[in-house]
Amino acid sequence: ARLAALGARPVRELPAHEVPAGFRRAAVLLPFWREGGRVRLLLTERASSLRDHSGQVAFPGGRVDARDASLAAAALREAREEVGLDPSRVRIVARLDDCWSGAGHHVAAFVGWLDAPPRFVADPRGAARPLVADADPLLAPGAVVSTEHDYRGRRYVNHAFRGSWGEVIGMSADLLLELGQRMRGEPCDRAQVRLDARAVV
Repeated sequence: ARLAALGARPVRELPAHEVPAGFRRAAVLLPFWREGGRVRLLLTERASSLRDHSGQVAFPGGRVDARDASLAAAALREAREEVGLDPSRVRIVARLDDCWSGAGHHVAAFVGWLDAPPRFVADPRGAARPLVADADPLLAPGAVVSTEHDYRGRRYVNHAFRGSWGEVIGMSADLLLELGQRMRGEPCDRAQVRLDARAVV
């Protein structure tokens, strides 16, 4: 219910003139479901062989292409391609504010709900593998920590979420921070922070 309530809020899209030149549109999906009395969240671990964000824990997603009917459709298609998530089982309940990544993507993020636990299919290219996290610890106050990391020769100070499945940093962590703040009804200005700091994460 709290996830669905987010769908009523206006989405803040990044103005085109604020997005760095050459950035391409992309979309990611944050899929939730209930299992064993707990709410679960799907993450993926990107293959170490990938050029961008190799080995990182992230959400399923990727670039928008011409066959996608919408940004949400792109997020669903990528989730199907990466981990075999059936788009027909996902109900899009909300969209978070726009963000961008250091890999050169202007990203739309969608929150999805599944009425039953999903079945995953391994990506034959080995581009990503599914990881399942308990949502409550991730979205709890105090779950986020600050971290520093190097990316393409630059030092970034960023947010991080940690669990038995690994560590979420960068853009994905920023989306989790926004989601947690909004679900708890706290003031949330992540979109403005991204703009003011020109934070490419």
